[in-house]
Amino acid sequence: YFNEGQELLSGVAAWVVLLSGLGSALGLILYTRFLDGPDAQSAEPGNDGSLLLILIRPFVLALALLLLALHIKIAVIERVEVSGKSMYPTLHNGDLIWIEKLSTGLNVPDLSFPFGPISVTGKIPMYGREWYERGEVVVFRYPGVNEDREDYFIKRIIGLPGDQFEIRNGNVYINRHEIEEGYLPSSIITNPRPSLSQPPVQHPPVELNLLSTEVKYSALYGLGMEGYVPEHTVLVLGDNREHSRDSRSIGFIPTFYIQGRAFGVR
Repeated sequence: YFNEGQELLSGVAAWVVLLSGLGSALGLILYTRFLDGPDAQSAEPGNDGSLLLILIRPFVLALALLLLALHIKIAVIERVEVSGKSMYPTLHNGDLIWIEKLSTGLNVPDLSFPFGPISVTGKIPMYGREWYERGEVVVFRYPGVNEDREDYFIKRIIGLPGDQFEIRNGNVYINRHEIEEGYLPSSIITNPRPSLSQPPVQHPPVELNLLSTEVKYSALYGLGMEGYVPEHTVLVLGDNREHSRDSRSIGFIPTFYIQGRAFGVR
Protein backbone atom coordinates (compact mmCIF):
# COMPACT_ATOMS: atom_id res chain seq x y z
CA TYR A 1 0.00 0.00 0.00
CA PHE A 2 3.03 2.23 -0.25
CA ASN A 3 5.95 2.27 -2.64
CA GLU A 4 9.64 2.06 -1.80
CA GLY A 5 10.04 5.83 -1.71
CA GLN A 6 7.26 6.16 0.83
CA GLU A 7 8.74 3.35 2.90
CA LEU A 8 12.15 5.02 2.97
CA LEU A 9 10.79 8.44 3.86
CA SER A 10 8.48 7.10 6.53
CA GLY A 11 11.37 5.23 8.10
CA VAL A 12 13.59 8.33 8.09
CA ALA A 13 10.84 10.52 9.52
CA ALA A 14 10.02 8.01 12.21
CA TRP A 15 13.64 7.64 13.22
CA VAL A 16 13.92 11.43 13.48
CA VAL A 17 11.01 11.44 15.92
CA LEU A 18 12.46 8.52 17.85
CA LEU A 19 15.88 10.16 18.15
CA SER A 20 14.30 13.45 19.19
CA GLY A 21 12.62 11.67 22.08
CA LEU A 22 15.85 10.02 23.12
CA GLY A 23 17.62 13.34 22.73
CA SER A 24 15.16 14.99 25.07
CA ALA A 25 15.85 12.33 27.68
CA LEU A 26 19.58 12.93 27.26
CA GLY A 27 18.94 16.64 27.65
CA LEU A 28 17.22 16.02 30.96
CA ILE A 29 20.21 14.00 32.16
CA LEU A 30 22.63 16.75 31.17
CA TYR A 31 20.40 19.33 32.78
CA THR A 32 20.47 17.43 36.06
CA ARG A 33 24.25 17.19 35.87
CA PHE A 34 24.63 20.91 35.26
CA LEU A 35 22.20 21.63 38.05
CA ASP A 36 24.37 19.72 40.50
CA GLY A 37 27.63 21.07 39.12
CA PRO A 38 29.69 23.81 40.71
CA ASP A 39 28.68 26.36 38.09
CA ALA A 40 25.03 25.90 39.01
CA GLN A 41 25.48 26.69 42.70
CA SER A 42 26.17 30.36 42.25
CA ALA A 43 26.90 32.94 39.62
CA GLU A 44 29.83 35.10 40.59
CA PRO A 45 29.90 38.70 39.35
CA GLY A 46 31.67 38.99 36.07
CA ASN A 47 31.22 35.35 35.18
CA ASP A 48 29.10 35.84 32.07
CA GLY A 49 29.28 32.17 31.12
CA SER A 50 27.73 30.97 34.36
CA LEU A 51 25.06 33.67 34.25
CA LEU A 52 24.16 32.75 30.68
CA LEU A 53 23.94 29.10 31.67
CA ILE A 54 21.53 29.94 34.46
CA LEU A 55 19.38 32.05 32.15
CA ILE A 56 19.06 29.53 29.32
CA ARG A 57 18.70 26.44 31.52
CA PRO A 58 14.88 26.81 31.97
CA PHE A 59 14.38 27.13 28.22
CA VAL A 60 16.52 24.06 27.54
CA LEU A 61 14.55 22.10 30.11
CA ALA A 62 11.22 23.26 28.65
CA LEU A 63 12.30 22.20 25.17
CA ALA A 64 13.48 18.81 26.43
CA LEU A 65 10.18 18.22 28.24
CA LEU A 66 8.23 19.26 25.13
CA LEU A 67 10.16 16.82 22.94
CA LEU A 68 9.72 14.06 25.49
CA ALA A 69 5.96 14.67 25.72
CA LEU A 70 5.68 14.68 21.92
CA HIS A 71 7.62 11.44 21.71
CA ILE A 72 5.37 9.77 24.29
CA LYS A 73 2.23 10.95 22.47
CA ILE A 74 3.40 9.75 19.06
CA ALA A 75 5.19 6.55 19.97
CA VAL A 76 3.97 5.28 23.34
CA ILE A 77 0.47 6.17 24.53
CA GLU A 78 -2.21 8.76 23.87
CA ARG A 79 -5.56 9.62 25.43
CA VAL A 80 -8.38 10.09 22.93
CA GLU A 81 -12.09 10.83 23.05
CA VAL A 82 -14.61 8.53 21.39
CA SER A 83 -16.91 10.32 18.97
CA GLY A 84 -20.09 8.58 17.84
CA LYS A 85 -21.91 5.41 18.81
CA SER A 86 -20.44 2.82 16.45
CA MET A 87 -18.84 0.89 19.34
CA TYR A 88 -21.86 0.98 21.66
CA PRO A 89 -22.37 -0.65 24.17
CA THR A 90 -18.63 -1.25 24.66
CA LEU A 91 -17.80 2.43 24.24
CA HIS A 92 -20.06 5.45 24.47
CA ASN A 93 -19.92 8.83 22.78
CA GLY A 94 -17.56 11.05 24.76
CA ASP A 95 -15.69 8.22 26.48
CA LEU A 96 -12.01 8.90 27.13
CA ILE A 97 -9.73 5.93 26.46
CA TRP A 98 -6.01 5.28 26.24
CA ILE A 99 -4.46 4.17 22.95
CA GLU A 100 -1.30 2.07 23.30
CA LYS A 101 1.05 2.52 20.33
CA LEU A 102 4.24 0.66 21.21
CA SER A 103 3.03 -2.71 19.95
CA THR A 104 1.69 -1.37 16.65
CA GLY A 105 4.79 0.47 15.52
CA LEU A 106 6.12 4.00 15.60
CA ASN A 107 3.74 6.49 13.98
CA VAL A 108 4.53 10.03 12.87
CA PRO A 109 2.14 12.70 11.56
CA ASP A 110 1.27 12.33 7.88
CA LEU A 111 2.68 14.77 5.38
CA SER A 112 1.99 14.96 1.67
CA PHE A 113 3.29 17.48 -0.82
CA PRO A 114 0.75 19.24 -3.10
CA PHE A 115 1.01 18.26 -6.77
CA GLY A 116 3.74 15.78 -5.94
CA PRO A 117 3.94 11.96 -6.02
CA ILE A 118 5.61 11.60 -2.62
CA SER A 119 3.83 11.44 0.70
CA VAL A 120 5.38 10.80 4.08
CA THR A 121 3.17 8.46 6.04
CA GLY A 122 4.31 7.69 9.49
CA LYS A 123 5.36 4.23 10.51
CA ILE A 124 8.62 2.36 10.53
CA PRO A 125 7.82 -0.75 8.43
CA MET A 126 10.43 -2.87 10.23
CA TYR A 127 9.06 -1.82 13.61
CA GLY A 128 5.30 -2.15 13.15
CA ARG A 129 3.85 -5.54 13.95
CA GLU A 130 1.85 -7.62 11.50
CA TRP A 131 0.21 -9.88 14.06
CA TYR A 132 -3.03 -8.96 15.80
CA GLU A 133 -5.55 -10.81 17.90
CA ARG A 134 -9.13 -11.35 16.90
CA GLY A 135 -11.35 -9.23 19.13
CA GLU A 136 -8.82 -6.44 19.68
CA VAL A 137 -10.18 -2.89 19.54
CA VAL A 138 -7.90 -0.72 17.41
CA VAL A 139 -7.71 2.83 16.11
CA PHE A 140 -6.83 3.24 12.44
CA ARG A 141 -6.51 6.01 9.92
CA TYR A 142 -9.12 6.31 7.19
CA PRO A 143 -7.82 4.13 4.32
CA GLY A 144 -8.35 6.73 1.63
CA VAL A 145 -6.11 8.15 -1.05
CA ASN A 146 -5.79 11.54 0.63
CA GLU A 147 -2.88 11.24 3.06
CA ASP A 148 -3.78 14.57 4.70
CA ARG A 149 -7.21 13.36 5.76
CA GLU A 150 -7.44 13.40 9.55
CA ASP A 151 -10.18 10.79 9.99
CA TYR A 152 -9.60 8.05 12.56
CA PHE A 153 -11.92 5.14 13.29
CA ILE A 154 -12.11 2.83 16.29
CA LYS A 155 -13.39 -0.69 15.56
CA ARG A 156 -12.97 -4.30 16.61
CA ILE A 157 -10.83 -6.75 14.63
CA ILE A 158 -12.98 -9.66 13.47
CA GLY A 159 -10.91 -11.25 10.71
CA LEU A 160 -7.15 -11.70 10.44
CA PRO A 161 -5.03 -12.06 7.28
CA GLY A 162 -5.88 -15.31 5.53
CA ASP A 163 -9.13 -15.88 7.45
CA GLN A 164 -12.20 -17.06 5.60
CA PHE A 165 -15.16 -14.94 6.68
CA GLU A 166 -18.90 -15.01 6.18
CA ILE A 167 -21.73 -12.89 7.53
CA ARG A 168 -24.95 -14.86 7.41
CA ASN A 169 -28.29 -14.53 9.20
CA GLY A 170 -26.90 -11.97 11.59
CA ASN A 171 -23.96 -14.17 12.60
CA VAL A 172 -20.26 -13.88 11.79
CA TYR A 173 -18.35 -17.01 10.76
CA ILE A 174 -14.56 -17.14 10.69
CA ASN A 175 -12.97 -20.19 9.08
CA ARG A 176 -16.43 -21.83 9.00
CA HIS A 177 -16.90 -21.44 12.76
CA GLU A 178 -19.36 -19.00 14.28
CA ILE A 179 -17.50 -16.64 16.58
CA GLU A 180 -18.83 -15.83 20.02
CA GLU A 181 -19.38 -12.12 20.46
CA GLY A 182 -20.24 -11.70 24.10
CA TYR A 183 -19.76 -7.95 23.84
CA LEU A 184 -22.86 -7.66 21.61
CA PRO A 185 -26.40 -7.38 23.02
CA SER A 186 -28.94 -9.82 21.62
CA SER A 187 -30.74 -7.04 19.76
CA ILE A 188 -27.76 -6.20 17.55
CA ILE A 189 -28.17 -7.16 13.88
CA THR A 190 -24.95 -7.86 12.01
CA ASN A 191 -26.45 -8.16 8.53
CA PRO A 192 -25.57 -5.03 6.56
CA ARG A 193 -28.09 -2.79 4.90
CA PRO A 194 -29.03 -3.85 1.36
CA SER A 195 -27.01 -1.01 -0.11
CA LEU A 196 -23.89 -2.53 1.45
CA SER A 197 -24.61 -6.24 0.90
CA GLN A 198 -25.98 -6.28 -2.62
CA PRO A 199 -23.71 -7.37 -5.49
CA PRO A 200 -21.63 -4.56 -6.95
CA VAL A 201 -23.39 -2.36 -9.49
CA GLN A 202 -21.34 -1.89 -12.64
CA HIS A 203 -21.69 0.87 -15.19
CA PRO A 204 -20.73 0.22 -18.79
CA PRO A 205 -17.02 0.77 -19.42
CA VAL A 206 -16.08 4.43 -19.76
CA GLU A 207 -13.39 5.36 -22.26
CA LEU A 208 -10.95 7.89 -20.84
CA ASN A 209 -7.85 8.52 -22.93
CA LEU A 210 -8.16 5.02 -24.39
CA LEU A 211 -8.21 3.51 -20.90
CA SER A 212 -11.23 1.38 -19.99
CA THR A 213 -12.47 1.73 -16.42
CA GLU A 214 -15.37 0.24 -14.50
CA VAL A 215 -17.19 1.86 -11.60
CA LYS A 216 -17.96 -0.62 -8.83
CA TYR A 217 -20.05 0.01 -5.76
CA SER A 218 -18.76 -2.51 -3.27
CA ALA A 219 -16.21 -2.03 -0.52
CA LEU A 220 -15.30 -5.72 -0.65
CA TYR A 221 -14.84 -5.71 -4.45
CA GLY A 222 -17.55 -8.19 -5.33
CA LEU A 223 -16.92 -10.61 -2.47
CA GLY A 224 -20.25 -9.72 -0.92
CA MET A 225 -20.41 -10.83 2.69
CA GLU A 226 -18.06 -13.77 2.37
CA GLY A 227 -14.53 -14.33 1.19
CA TYR A 228 -10.95 -14.25 2.46
CA VAL A 229 -9.12 -11.49 4.29
CA PRO A 230 -6.10 -10.47 2.17
CA GLU A 231 -2.57 -10.50 3.54
CA HIS A 232 -1.45 -7.43 5.50
CA THR A 233 -5.07 -6.42 6.16
CA VAL A 234 -7.74 -7.03 8.78
CA LEU A 235 -11.53 -7.17 8.75
CA VAL A 236 -13.08 -4.79 11.29
CA LEU A 237 -16.63 -4.28 12.53
CA GLY A 238 -18.20 -1.90 15.00
CA ASP A 239 -20.01 -3.36 18.00
CA ASN A 240 -23.08 -1.29 17.13
CA ARG A 241 -23.58 -3.01 13.79
CA GLU A 242 -26.60 -0.98 12.70
CA HIS A 243 -24.75 2.32 13.15
CA SER A 244 -21.18 1.56 12.19
CA ARG A 245 -19.10 2.43 9.18
CA ASP A 246 -16.66 -0.46 9.03
CA SER A 247 -15.25 -3.05 6.63
CA ARG A 248 -18.72 -3.60 5.21
CA SER A 249 -18.53 -0.13 3.68
CA ILE A 250 -14.85 0.88 3.62
CA GLY A 251 -13.25 -2.49 2.93
CA PHE A 252 -10.33 -4.27 4.53
CA ILE A 253 -7.97 -2.20 6.66
CA PRO A 254 -4.23 -2.41 5.88
CA THR A 255 -2.26 -3.07 9.04
CA PHE A 256 -0.07 -0.15 7.98
CA TYR A 257 -2.95 2.20 8.83
CA ILE A 258 -3.44 0.94 12.39
CA GLN A 259 -2.33 3.66 14.80
CA GLY A 260 -2.74 1.82 18.10
CA ARG A 261 -4.94 -0.43 20.19
CA ALA A 262 -7.41 0.57 22.87
CA PHE A 263 -5.88 -0.16 26.25
CA GLY A 264 -8.08 -2.15 28.63
CA VAL A 265 -11.09 -2.37 26.26
CA ARG A 266 -12.65 -5.81 25.81
